[in-house]
Amino acid sequence: MIRSPENLVKVLDCLTVNPSPTAAARAIGASNKIVWIWGTQSAAKAAEGVPIEESGFGVRWPDPDGPLVWFHEAFQQATKIFLALASMEHMALIGPDAGHKKVARDGSGKITFKVDLKVASDAMQMDDFTWELIYGTRPKTDIFARDEDGCLIPDVYTEPLPAQLRIHLLRSLLPSQFNPEQRSTSDVHHHGGVLMIGEHKPRSALRDDLESRLARIRAAKDGERVTRPSGPVEVFGRGDGGPTERVNNAAGDDASRPLNEHPRAYQAPAALPPPEKPVPDYSRRPTKNLDASDRKGMPPGGFSQTTGRPT
Repeated sequence: MIRSPENLVKVLDCLTVNPSPTAAARAIGASNKIVWIWGTQSAAKAAEGVPIEESGFGVRWPDPDGPLVWFHEAFQQATKIFLALASMEHMALIGPDAGHKKVARDGSGKITFKVDLKVASDAMQMDDFTWELIYGTRPKTDIFARDEDGCLIPDVYTEPLPAQLRIHLLRSLLPSQFNPEQRSTSDVHHHGGVLMIGEHKPRSALRDDLESRLARIRAAKDGERVTRPSGPVEVFGRGDGGPTERVNNAAGDDASRPLNEHPRAYQAPAALPPPEKPVPDYSRRPTKNLDASDRKGMPPGGFSQTTGRPT
């Protein structure tokens, strides 16, 4: 592809409506990378200090009568123009008359054309002689409007955008008015403690007693015996009515006490004799009824030896 000012301008014009460099290159019949190659070469010429008139990459764009600009700079400007046009087009879709333009069709799918109201009015009011003087051989059924070339003009109507799409455009293009920030606050209460380093808890009587005993044991000389307390010791959590506990019971009197005489021994109640089974009565007693319904004792047929039931 021969690089020329006309091709450079054509590429830039294509980029303002479609930002794809591939589509712009196809518009001039060149390879897909030609736009990037020209942009790189234009930037290299500008960095080398080559005069723009002699570089071959100077274009008068977007104003044909304006000064020469480098192609790579015009490329960036074309991208900005596209963004501006796209934003304006989207803003136009929010207007009350915005929507999609569609060609009107009848019930069978055929295109309907615009009606010339003046011709339709004359066709209803004029007689055939007056109609022929003004419209010539045009039939009265032909009341459609035509353009400068005499072609019929299709009837076009505007289909409004869906409400969801319009709301999305409003939130995207005007976020400060139609998409305010949603903020929520929550109160969180934290409870914690403070660790004090270097301070001790208040001393207890039990701790003082244990430390004094440990000091006496450590201070005892070799061979000196430290006696242990033999008095009653109160054990917490066992109630007040329990037996007296002793610390040292190795040589006490409780060693020879039987287990059943221990104060904590459990006494089970005496076992009762098993109940006696009733003795069956196999004697016969006289009956007063003919069917022997009041007979007790041995049945007339005796008992079965296998099942034990009366037969």
